[in-house]
Amino acid sequence: MQVEIGIIALKEAFQQYGVNGEVRIYPDAGHAFFNDTRPDVYNAPAAQDAWTRALGLFSRTLKS
Repeated sequence: MQVEIGIIALKEAFQQYGVNGEVRIYPDAGHAFFNDTRPDVYNAPAAQDAWTRALGLFSRTLKS
């Protein structure tokens, strides 16, 4: 329940401040799902998707 409240608040903040943001929840991916040094929490498909999305965001929004 607490997570849903935080997600709603984040989406509302995006809208309030005119941020084109995305919130994605990966099923079966908990805290530290990106940490490939911890097999107990690492989720390879979620980590790969998150990394691809992050690089896409940087490519679209950062100027050199």
